[in-house]
Amino acid sequence: MYNDMVRDVSVPELRPDPSMPKFDNPPVEEVAIGAHFKDLEGFTVVRAAELAQRWSFDYPEVEQWAPMPPLQDELDPVQPLRPSFQVDTSGRMPTPRLWFVSSDSTLVRQVQRDRVVQNWRRLKAEHEYPHYDTLRPRFIQAFTDVEDLARRGLNESVRVTQCEVSYTNPLRPGGPFTKIGDLSQVVAGWSGRFSDGFLPEPEMVTTAAHFGIRGADAELVGRLHVTVEPAIHAPTGAQVLLLQLVARGRPVGEGLDGAIRFLDLGHEWIVKGFRSFTTEQMQKEWGIRA
Repeated sequence: MYNDMVRDVSVPELRPDPSMPKFDNPPVEEVAIGAHFKDLEGFTVVRAAELAQRWSFDYPEVEQWAPMPPLQDELDPVQPLRPSFQVDTSGRMPTPRLWFVSSDSTLVRQVQRDRVVQNWRRLKAEHEYPHYDTLRPRFIQAFTDVEDLARRGLNESVRVTQCEVSYTNPLRPGGPFTKIGDLSQVVAGWSGRFSDGFLPEPEMVTTAAHFGIRGADAELVGRLHVTVEPAIHAPTGAQVLLLQLVARGRPVGEGLDGAIRFLDLGHEWIVKGFRSFTTEQMQKEWGIRA
């Protein structure tokens, strides 16, 4: 269906991991794989026309969106919030974020002057999740093309500062999970019990957990953020429990190679973290095989 061809670039091989769980019917409806870098000062909509031409076969539609704000370094210590403001004296309009969208709208490449993101989204029930090993080369192609444009067309270099993988899972009541407020059926660490009988069962619960991601040498390289909150499923209008896992951190090395090393590690933490965070009864509903 898609004609993306990745040029011969040097990246770490994605090796099979027998300890990774697999699901026949995962609840994931959106995946994003991205790299953030120092601003490309020369990046404009006109310059991006070259990307539109390169990607026109698989991503024929182009949309303009407001740019996303810059990310704070994931490993910086948390600073107290202080009132601040910034006056922009350049007089320039901000360069928009561009979406390059596939013909069936399930694949999106997002590019702005400080990042490139490869997305997949399930828009219909029959859209199957293509899995990380299919999306990974698409991200590599997108990054490589942006890097090539920066080097040849802008005389700039792409210096990656942060990498991010995110999985969004809208959980609809069904099976053992019958009510939005009953987190104990979904989250393994949530008992749903209180110290006495005063409080009734909650109508809804929001929770968040954050875990340090460490590399091969036990050095902290990023964090896994897991959030659970009630939400309205936009395509259907149904109430769901939104479970999102985001792995974000610094590249493990230079350039594309370092970005891929963190993204692969982040994906591993998301998949294994998803299994650890959720209950066994829900995993059976999703068809766990490992």
